[in-house]
Amino acid sequence: MLSDFKMIVRKLPREQTYCNLYPLADVHIGSAEFNEPMFKQWLKTVSDDEYGAVVMAGDLMNFGLKSSKTNVYEETMRPRQQKEYLYEALLPIKDKIVAACGGNHCYRAIKEADDDPLYDVMAMLRIPEAYRQNICFAKICVGTTYRDWE
Repeated sequence: MLSDFKMIVRKLPREQTYCNLYPLADVHIGSAEFNEPMFKQWLKTVSDDEYGAVVMAGDLMNFGLKSSKTNVYEETMRPRQQKEYLYEALLPIKDKIVAACGGNHCYRAIKEADDDPLYDVMAMLRIPEAYRQNICFAKICVGTTYRDWE
């Protein structure tokens, strides 16, 4: 896993003068409150946008454990199923994902079970370099005015 302070740099094609940035956070897949129709609409919007770029900011999965404030007995999916669901959902847009950062539900899983669920999903997508555990800094280069960033 890369350091939180290693900048994520995404260079878009020089002829592309802009991008539409789509944030994603607090989806809570696996919770009773998960709004699947809204999530699927978001995925379709991103998928249909040739200039779309995605940043993910934690708690995409509810990942309730027995030590959670969440009532694990009301979860609609087990933790493993939540990871599989998120992987399948993000697979069609994986090339649009610029950066991802964990949230408090990930931290709980790391602390209690030494399992970082969002990192696992990013690794399954074969883009672990876009993940940072605590905080991430990203630079998206667009247009013909940017220089060759390192």
